[in-house]
Order: sequence, then C-alpha cells, then structure tokens
Amino acid sequence: MRSNMNLGRVFGIQLGLHYSWFLIAALLMFSFTGTILHRHANWGAAGAATWAAATTILFFASLLIHELSHSIMALRHGLKVSGITLFALGGISQIEGDMPNAAAEFRIAVVGPLASAVLGALFIGASV
Repeated sequence: MRSNMNLGRVFGIQLGLHYSWFLIAALLMFSFTGTILHRHANWGAAGAATWAAATTILFFASLLIHELSHSIMALRHGLKVSGITLFALGGISQIEGDMPNAAAEFRIAVVGPLASAVLGALFIGASV
C-alpha cells in the first residue's frame, strides 16, 4: 500500500498516510463525540469534539507506535524498512528482504502486539 501523504521520517523510516485514514478518522470523531456528549452533556459540543479529536489522535498514535516497533526491530535485524503507511484498517510496515531466521521473524512479529499491550496498560492506568 502506497502512502498518499508524506508525514516525514522517524528513525530514518518514511511515515505516510493513505487517504482512507481520513474516512476512519472522521467516523471515529463522530462516534467519540456522540459518546462523550451522551456521558458528559455539560461539556457541550465543542468540549466533546475536542476530547474526541484528542482520543482519535491517541488512537492513531498507538497504531503508529505499534508499526514503529515492528520496523525498529526489523532494522535491528539488518532488514531495510522503506516506510510505514497508516490507512483505514490500521497500518503496515514496508519491510524489505528475507528474514534472517525464524527467531528474528518471531521477534519482529511479536514486538508490535507487545507495544500495544504496554500502551493499553498505560492508558488503563491513567484512566484509573
């Protein structure tokens, strides 16, 4: 999947957004705004929209961290990473080359879900 918008580079990895990302971001904003207004009517539409925007940004930042963890582990194993693209259904790391061995492939695969689990634990802790 090719990026349609260039977001820059992190650790030498090109970051990009596919246009489908905007569809999901809009749907998340709409959904989160409604949920927040239902639970906190006294915040008003602007307050709910602000929190919905922050929640949407944090959601996509967590996707980016998940994909970055795959990519950084791949770099540590000597593989080339041409970029990361965030799109409607998540993200994809464009890792080039063959995996050096099964253990490296396992580490590259598992580090993304581990990063997501750590972020989930941090967010749950922050909400408590």
